[in-house]
Amino acid sequence: MNKRRVRVVNASTQSTEASNAPIVIQSRPDVIMSDNPRPSSKLSENEIRARVQRRYATSTTLGGNMNRFAGDVIDSGSANFYSPQLSTDFLEKPQNLRERRAFYRFMYNTNEFVGQSIDIHTYLPLSKLRLVPPKGRNKHQNNYVFKFFQDMIEEMKLFKSLIEATHEFNLFGVTFIFAEDSDYADILDPEERSRAKELAKQKSEFLKQKFEISDKDPLYKGWKKILILPPDQVRARNLPLTDGLAIEYVPDPETKKFITSEMPLYPDVMANDPVQRIPKYEIPSELRERVMQSGAIPLDTDPNTGSFVFALTGRKSQYEPFGQSRVERCVNTLVYMDKLRQAQTSIASRHMTPMRIVWAEQLNPDDVDQLREQVDLALVDPDYSIIANYEVHWEEMGSQGRLLDIDAEIESCANRLFAGLGVTREILTGEGTYTGSKISLEIMNQQYLLFRELIQDYVENYLFKPVARKKGFIEIDDYGNEVLLYPRLSFTRLAIRDNEQFFDAAFQLYQKGSISVDLILDILNIDPASTREKLEQDLFTVNDSQFNEVLRNLYTNVSTALVEQTDFTQKLAKYLKLNFKPPEEPAAEGASRFSTDKNVAEEDRKKKRAKVIAYFDEHPEMLDKIFPEGKPNGQSG
Repeated sequence: MNKRRVRVVNASTQSTEASNAPIVIQSRPDVIMSDNPRPSSKLSENEIRARVQRRYATSTTLGGNMNRFAGDVIDSGSANFYSPQLSTDFLEKPQNLRERRAFYRFMYNTNEFVGQSIDIHTYLPLSKLRLVPPKGRNKHQNNYVFKFFQDMIEEMKLFKSLIEATHEFNLFGVTFIFAEDSDYADILDPEERSRAKELAKQKSEFLKQKFEISDKDPLYKGWKKILILPPDQVRARNLPLTDGLAIEYVPDPETKKFITSEMPLYPDVMANDPVQRIPKYEIPSELRERVMQSGAIPLDTDPNTGSFVFALTGRKSQYEPFGQSRVERCVNTLVYMDKLRQAQTSIASRHMTPMRIVWAEQLNPDDVDQLREQVDLALVDPDYSIIANYEVHWEEMGSQGRLLDIDAEIESCANRLFAGLGVTREILTGEGTYTGSKISLEIMNQQYLLFRELIQDYVENYLFKPVARKKGFIEIDDYGNEVLLYPRLSFTRLAIRDNEQFFDAAFQLYQKGSISVDLILDILNIDPASTREKLEQDLFTVNDSQFNEVLRNLYTNVSTALVEQTDFTQKLAKYLKLNFKPPEEPAAEGASRFSTDKNVAEEDRKKKRAKVIAYFDEHPEMLDKIFPEGKPNGQSG
C-alpha cells in the first residue's frame, strides 16, 4: 500500500527541525492529502454574519454622541471626515484572506481579462525549460547523475507541478509546495531494511570499481511526489528574528474526524466479511494527539531531513508570510465592472418582452375595449387581421435605446486591468505588432526573468542539492573543496519580443567571430549542448552536412583520371557508334578577323609552302647548309 511521510516539528518550540521518527500516513483518495485537493470557496456562518453586519453599517451614520441612528448613503455626506475603509464600496469588497481568495477564484473563472492574464503569466515563463548535464571530470559520473535526475523528474512530474505552482503563485501570491521523500528505509521492516542496505552496498561498490561512479545508496530514488497544498488550509507565520517560516497544515473537518476516530477504513467490507481485517489508515499516535489538541499538523521546512514544505511567495515584505496576488490591485476595477454588468443585465431583462403601444384618436370607451380585444386576438393568432374604420397606430418599444452607454467606461476599466495585471492588449487579443508595445514587452520579459530565477533557486537548492548530497554525488576540485554534481535548470530566451532585428545583429557578430554560435542557437530555441553532441556524432558520416560535397569532388577527380589515363573515351565512342574527327589545325597568329581574309591568307600560305618544298627538292644541298651534320637536334651553327 502506498504510504506518505509527513515530518512534524516540535509544537512547543515551533521550530522547523523535524522529529527523529518520521510520521507515516497511507494515501487515501477521499481526504485532503490526496494528489488533487479541491479547496472550498464557501463562506462560513461567521463570515456571512460579518458581511451582513458590514452591509448594515453602510446604511447608518454616527451621531455626535457615537449613537447609531437610521440614515442612508446621502446622509453620510454630512460627516466631516474621510476614511477609505468606511466607504460603501470598501465594505462591499472581500475583507479577510479567505474571502479575497474566493474572489480571486471567481474572477479567474468568470472574467476574461483575469483568466487569460493568469494563464499567460503561468505558461510563458516555463514554456522553454530544459536540464543541463553536470560538468564533472568523470564522464561516466556525469551521465549517471544526469540519468538519475531525469528519472526522478519524470517520476515526480516536476514540470507539471511547476506549472500548477506558478498558477497558484500568480493567482494567490503564494504557493505551498510539499515534496514527498521516497526513502525506502521508512517503510520496510528491520529485516527487509538490512537486506536492502546490503544490496545497495554491493551495487555501490560495483559502480565504484568499474566506472569510478560515486553513489552512496543506489536504491534511493530521491523525491517521489510534489503536492500543491490548498492555501486556505495552511497557516504560516514568520519566526522572530529569523527569515524562516513556521508552517502548519489545518485539515478540513472530514479529514480531522477521520484522523481522530477509531473507525475502520472500510466499514462496509468488514460488515460483509468480518473475518477479513483491513488495517486502518496508519496514523501515528503522535500525529493523532496533535490534531486532537491543536487541530493542526506542523510541517518540516528543511529539505535535508526528508519530506518538507516550501513557500513560494511573490511580492511581499520580509516580515509578511504571504505575497500579494496579481488580482489584488484590480479588485476596485473588477467590482465596478461587475456592477456595470449587473445594471445592464437588469435593464435588458426588464425589456426582454417588448412593450406595445396601440392607440387611435377620438375613441369612446367601447371602441377602446373592442380594439383591445382585437389586439389580444392578433397576439394569440398570428393570422388574425384587425379591421377598423379609423386609423390605428401600433408601436413596440424594446431595449434598444434604453441600455446604458457604458462603452467608454468598459474601455477605461479594461485599460486599468491591463496595467494592474501586467499584460498588454496585444498579448491578450493577438492584435498589433511588436513595435507598438515594445516597452511593455520588455518589462514583461524582465519580470519573467526574475521569476525564472525564483524557480531555478527552488529546484536546484531545495530539490537537487539535498538529493545529490544524500546520494554522494560529490567531486573534489583543485582546491580540495567538495562540489555537488547535479543538473542545472536552464531556460531559453523568451519569444515575446521581436527577434528578427536581434537575430540579424547577433548573426553579424557571429560572422565576425565576436560571439559564440550558442547565442544564435538559443535565439532559435535550440539546445547548444545537445546540438554540439549530435554534430560530433554525425561528423564524417552520411549525416554530415559536407558529405555530399566531398562525394561530388571525388567523382570529379575520378572522372578526370578515367578520361586521361584509360581508354574510356574510345570505348564509350565505340559503344555509341561514333567516329573521332581529325583535330583541326590551330589558326595562325595575326589572322584576319573576317572569314574572307582568313581564307585568303590560308591559301597564300599553302602556295608558299608548296614553293619551298619544291625548291628544296630541286636543291638538296641547301638543306645541308641549313642543317649541317654533327649538330644535335638538327640545330644550325
